Amino acid sequence: MKHVLPKIPRPSLFHLFSEGRTLIELSAFGAALPLLKRAPSGDGHPVMVLPWLLSQ
Repeated sequence: MKHVLPKIPRPSLFHLFSEGRTLIELSAFGAALPLLKRAPSGDGHPVMVLPWLLSQ
């Protein structure tokens, strides 16, 4: 029996170039790191993060 793999379409140019945005965001994080270290750390109570709640 021969297995046939589905043909996956190529990503659009938008998606291709948005991958390069990672380097820009990483450098922005590095630039903001001294400011983030000076920020208050909170009052000690636990926080539950629900990332899918406001995603769409």
